Amino acid sequence: MPYDWKDRHETIEFARLFAAALGRPAPKLERTARERVLPPTQKPIVVIAGQQSASRRLGIDGWVAAISQWHKGRAFFIAATPQDAAFADQLVQRFDRLAGRFGGAFPELCGEISRSVEMLTMDGGAVHIASWFGVPTLALFTSGRDRKWSPLGAGSRVWRRLDLPCQPCTKFGQVPPCPFNYACLDLRETKPGPPL
Repeated sequence: MPYDWKDRHETIEFARLFAAALGRPAPKLERTARERVLPPTQKPIVVIAGQQSASRRLGIDGWVAAISQWHKGRAFFIAATPQDAAFADQLVQRFDRLAGRFGGAFPELCGEISRSVEMLTMDGGAVHIASWFGVPTLALFTSGRDRKWSPLGAGSRVWRRLDLPCQPCTKFGQVPPCPFNYACLDLRETKPGPPL
């Protein structure tokens, strides 16, 4: 069974693999936007992700720049794993009264994302949670394959560099050593793309 590890969205590739494994005809799928499952009743949310990976570790100034372009004057929550809690607290301080800290456990975070007006996060698990619930997401992509893992919620966008011939460099979730000092982390060179 052929498998496109580079460009075709993973949901489509997995549907094809499962169909083959179950002896069913291959589905004719295209990437489509998912509508919301629940109405948006919560503030927008920033989910800190990628801090444990050199190729996705956006520094405090990078997050501030991304959030500043994204929030449009709206109040929002910032969520993070326990190991990134101090980093998230620093971000809350940088946005004074505009940002609040979300401190619930993973099940509560999933519920918060599901009802959020919109989410900003780094390429990772939170993108897929938001996709499941159809939540519009601005996903930051550095070394990752945005065509393969882009958010699916209607109105979602991807923000990545478009001027680097080495990007994306991730292959099967692994990032090779970077000879360019992770230039893909400098998102100041671009603006978020149009809604998907």
